[in-house]
Amino acid sequence: MLSSRVSVAEDLTLEQALGELKTKYHHDKAINIMRELCLESRSDDFIKKGMEFLFMNGFYEDLQALIKKNLKSKDVSVINWAKTYQAQLELHHKDKPYLALLADLNEIKTAEPELLFLMEYTRAKAHYIGRDYNELAEFVEKSDSMLNLIDDCFLLKNFRIRASCMVLLYTLTRNELIIARKHGYKILTLTRNPSIQVNVHIHLGLSYTFESHYKGMYHLKEALRIAKEHHLSKEAFIIEHRSIPFLSAHFGVVDNITTTDKSEQAHIEIAKGNNDKAIEILNEIPLDSPFKTYYLGKAKEDKSLLLKSYREFIHKNKDFFFSRLPLTELKKTFV
Repeated sequence: MLSSRVSVAEDLTLEQALGELKTKYHHDKAINIMRELCLESRSDDFIKKGMEFLFMNGFYEDLQALIKKNLKSKDVSVINWAKTYQAQLELHHKDKPYLALLADLNEIKTAEPELLFLMEYTRAKAHYIGRDYNELAEFVEKSDSMLNLIDDCFLLKNFRIRASCMVLLYTLTRNELIIARKHGYKILTLTRNPSIQVNVHIHLGLSYTFESHYKGMYHLKEALRIAKEHHLSKEAFIIEHRSIPFLSAHFGVVDNITTTDKSEQAHIEIAKGNNDKAIEILNEIPLDSPFKTYYLGKAKEDKSLLLKSYREFIHKNKDFFFSRLPLTELKKTFV
């Protein structure tokens, strides 16, 4: 049965094949047939775009198999695409330091507009994970002009979702919350990829840090539900042990909230009024993030530590949203 589908698909573009399958089958079955076709088809159209289909639908094990197959190609372009998706996969799984990923990308030479966009997207995402948010601004500024050079409708649709994800991250760091939420809700209507949905809900939830515990927790619980439903264990762990404890402690709603994360344990103790206990916990770990410095400054009511945290958020991370944490504490305690 699959072999006959593969032979038919050889004469169609990936987008055409997907359109035909969706007229014959319900969405999930059509997607799963396409998943198999991406691995089996020898069509030039499927070889490259199949990797995008698998990535954007969250089929990461299948994507790894297709990358491995494409790396053996005699076509330099196919190999370059495979290397770029390998970098994205390693970035997604956090298998390699972001600086090493950037070095891998710099080895790829191409003039293909589709691949150039993918490479720039991956670079910006790598810098974001490395807490260097300057690259987000550069990507957001040039993404539209890069997308205008791409004609393929399937790729363009997916790349616009990726661009919106980056705009969400960038505008949140810039404290432009209306724009950030607009892109977040837009993304949720455009993709069923559970990993993307989880990340969007996390960022939407955190966007309510200074406004509403209820609205923030709604999105974090949605993120957790989707992560558990799709067995995204890493994402579920981060939500349960970092995101939810952070938001809960920030609003002082910490009944039945527990975490294995030391810094968030300290945050919870601060919310309970146990500042000495929080200081004891924080003294056991390195202050390697502005969040931890903020927690210690808050627990000690130490102006210099709060100022240090604020400067780290602003000057090092270019994060104007979470810089409001130490700034608010400074105004509350010392003004």
